[in-house]
Amino acid sequence: MKNATANKSPKIKSRLAESKISKMLTEVEAFKSNNIMDMEQAFAYPLAEQDNPTIVGLIKETPPIIEKDKCLHALKFFQKNPSLFAIPVVNKKNKPTGIIERNSFVEMFVQPYAKELFGKKSIAEFMNKSPLIVDKTTAIDDVARIIIDAGMQHMVNGFIATENGRYLGIANGLDLLNEITVRKQNHLFQLAHFDQLTKLPNRTLFLDRLSVAITQAERNKKKVGLIFIDLDNFKHFNDSLGHSVGDSILVEAANRLSSCARDCDTVARLSGDEFTIILSDVASDEAIATTCTRILESLNQPLHIMDREMFITASLGFAIYPNDDVDIANLLVKADAAMYDAKRCGRNTFRQYVPGMSLYSIDHMALETDLRVALDNKEFELFYQPQIQLDTGVVVGNEALIRWHHPKRGLLTPVHFIEIIEKTGLIVPIGAWVLAEACRQQVKWRNQGLGSLCISVNI
Repeated sequence: MKNATANKSPKIKSRLAESKISKMLTEVEAFKSNNIMDMEQAFAYPLAEQDNPTIVGLIKETPPIIEKDKCLHALKFFQKNPSLFAIPVVNKKNKPTGIIERNSFVEMFVQPYAKELFGKKSIAEFMNKSPLIVDKTTAIDDVARIIIDAGMQHMVNGFIATENGRYLGIANGLDLLNEITVRKQNHLFQLAHFDQLTKLPNRTLFLDRLSVAITQAERNKKKVGLIFIDLDNFKHFNDSLGHSVGDSILVEAANRLSSCARDCDTVARLSGDEFTIILSDVASDEAIATTCTRILESLNQPLHIMDREMFITASLGFAIYPNDDVDIANLLVKADAAMYDAKRCGRNTFRQYVPGMSLYSIDHMALETDLRVALDNKEFELFYQPQIQLDTGVVVGNEALIRWHHPKRGLLTPVHFIEIIEKTGLIVPIGAWVLAEACRQQVKWRNQGLGSLCISVNI
């Protein structure tokens, strides 16, 4: 077979080459047809300027053809370079004047007697005199928009790149599409896995990295620390100074948290003002506590935002794998419980999870649901703590303290529900009820002849 192929006549070899070229061009046209929509969809989500490089990386230094060269010179060039889609044409000053499209040009010479008829003619008679010519500093997305506006006709031919008006090279339309596709995929990955404000990993990527960290820790018999961070009274900044200031605070907080973590750790923003840190390969519980202390000290430094000096604090809680739990979901719940315990202890501090802490779980959610109907069902009651003047022993006032008569759990103190009503906004109607009920009780005591007592109400 090898000898038979070698002995084939030049005409047969030419036809075989032309057949291969025709097949390749058919595949290119199919690619073009299938990817017009891909190009248009890619530009539905524009990238930032820094993600839009120039065409320099796409340029191939393809030798050009002088416009006075003969057609057969171009044909031989195509035959020697089967992957070349087009050949640039330049004048004597090396300025591009046209482009030879492989498809139509090669097909012309497939016809009988084409070489005899056209072979001695100059290439200028057959070239496309309206090629896409761009400077090497042109951005990739700008070139792609030109191609889309032109109806994709330059996708197969490619485009000519120049420097100071002189020919530099030619770029392939398919390479352009591949470059755009890769960058758009990277951009979509960023949108799906990173918080757009702070640029930190979001909840999706955080959970993935936590899973990987625990898997590696299990294999290497190591520990993983999980820190939950919640900024204290962040809603106050948003409500009083506006969301732009709130966003600036979140960005600065993210930067400070990142500076407190190691390169192997993951700092993530879950939502709102909630952040987490995954500490891989933890040496001891004390090492996590040291990190928490460093975080608090960093956050306590003044913030300079919009010519103002501001101060923020945070409540931190942490749990450890495998000491506290081996299940990811349970570990999250326990780190969250430790963080809420830090808030109950006055904020601006940290707590490690210990057994017995109240967990935000299904049980916690059920309590939240019950609270939404407790006021309408008249399940709240005020207890009064007497204030006694020590030298006389006379009761001079009372402090109103709310209690919740839960239909199933019995009498609950504020420690069980005050954080829930603060987060859900129920604190406003319940606070109004407390104030009205204390006043009603004051009037009742006066009518009973107990005199005027001062009543303190927490608002």
